[in-house]
Amino acid sequence: MKLKSGMEAPDIIYHDYLEIPFQLSQLRGKKVLLSFYRYAGCPFCQLRYAELVDKFGNEDRISLVAVFQSPSDSIREHAAGLDSPVTVIGDAAERFYKVYGVDFGMRAWIMGIQSAFRFFRSFRMGHKWGKKEGKQNRIPADFLIDEDGILRHVYYGKHMDDHMPTEWVDKFLML
Repeated sequence: MKLKSGMEAPDIIYHDYLEIPFQLSQLRGKKVLLSFYRYAGCPFCQLRYAELVDKFGNEDRISLVAVFQSPSDSIREHAAGLDSPVTVIGDAAERFYKVYGVDFGMRAWIMGIQSAFRFFRSFRMGHKWGKKEGKQNRIPADFLIDEDGILRHVYYGKHMDDHMPTEWVDKFLML
């Protein structure tokens, strides 16, 4: 089931990729950008992740939470030496993808091929294509959650490199 703005954000109770316990509802009182990605070795995902860290990583007004469909050990492999302010969760069983209605589909995967420019940009920035894990035709999704745990903006991508525009996050921070 796809979620809609105005709904309460379903809680995520798990651990991050470093095995530190995490509960989404404990971030109440703070704005949150919850992003669902494909797998840790996906060049598109690595580029988007880096863009968000660059733009919002030192922003005190928002917490960044990233969910990958990779196991934690794969995320650790790709995050080696990374000192990131983002909570990163490996959801290889795709439990939270189901709860949040994050979809997959061949048409969207084929449409994502149009993003070749970003694919090569990712490589130029040093991101490496890693082991493919989970559904290859996974479509990303982003959720802006307010201080009360309510979904304020819901964005389900249309292809494998389609995320919520960062301008939406900027506007959300001004509220």
